[in-house]
Amino acid sequence: MKDLLVRVKKFKDTLIAIEMDINVIEMDLNSISKDMVTLTSIKEELEYNIDFLKKEGVIAVASEYKKSLVQLDKVNKKIFKFKTLKNILTGNLSDKEKSHKYYFKEYEKAHRLVENERVIISMDKYRKGKADE
Repeated sequence: MKDLLVRVKKFKDTLIAIEMDINVIEMDLNSISKDMVTLTSIKEELEYNIDFLKKEGVIAVASEYKKSLVQLDKVNKKIFKFKTLKNILTGNLSDKEKSHKYYFKEYEKAHRLVENERVIISMDKYRKGKADE
């Protein structure tokens, strides 16, 4: 019975740790999604500015054009980085959810065994009391 209780506690602790990991990953994914919206907006604005500056054809705007290209390159690199990170986190989230499902099933099995053991012990005590009468 003691080993069974230890298993139940271990499964419960593991489940709590996995749930915490899932929450952190989901918060990170949410943050990345918000950053992606902001970066996409900046990218669109920079692309518009670059197109406008190309049409102007004025030498005075050449430095502004170069700045916009540099900024656009930085934004594109950040977007790529966030997409990569999002893919990694999505994979991690999927793995954690599978682990959670597995450990939850194991926890339920162990918990049922503990409850069944308690019922059997109770019945044994009851039977012993009746047999004494």
